Amino acid sequence: MIEFEKKWQHYRQTIRFQKKEVNKMFQTGDYVMYGKTGVCRIENIGEYSFGEGIKPHRYYKLSPVFSRGDVIYVPVDGCAHMRSVVDREEAQDCIRRFPGIQPRIFRSRVQRQVREHYETMLETYDVEVLLELMKEVYAKRAEAAAHNKKFGQVDEHFLKFAEKLACGELAVVLDASVDSIRARFRREMREEEKHMI
Repeated sequence: MIEFEKKWQHYRQTIRFQKKEVNKMFQTGDYVMYGKTGVCRIENIGEYSFGEGIKPHRYYKLSPVFSRGDVIYVPVDGCAHMRSVVDREEAQDCIRRFPGIQPRIFRSRVQRQVREHYETMLETYDVEVLLELMKEVYAKRAEAAAHNKKFGQVDEHFLKFAEKLACGELAVVLDASVDSIRARFRREMREEEKHMI
């Protein structure tokens, strides 16, 4: 119970930290994490009006790195879930520490509760929490395979989402491919799985 409270206190602190960065002024050319879209590049910061008679407001013009051609406008003074990407040292540290992450395996027969559990982790928009989510689902998938059980669709959905966000961020920062980062994590998990079941 104590460990449970520590974990969720960490998630709440992470969310508060992300909210504080809302007031940070980013620069053109910066790479940021924008909510569930993932890594974006700030292409411009300027006044935009979206409709006749609507007063222009100051926006960040974002280009999602992995969705070429898409454009997102985020109010500079808004409360969007946007933060700086981690730096290179932090990214390398995340990869080094991945094998030592001990996830708290959440189990419930109620799919709504499982979904809420993963959503809470995703909504921290914190790469370390996303890696923990990934590791939790990897472990559940290995357990299901070992017992010839069907792997949950909700688990699979959130695994893909977490991989997209975490591996995308680390790939951009480390100038690597998303596939190579994902493959590394999965390879390390396969090694761990030999001792988990």
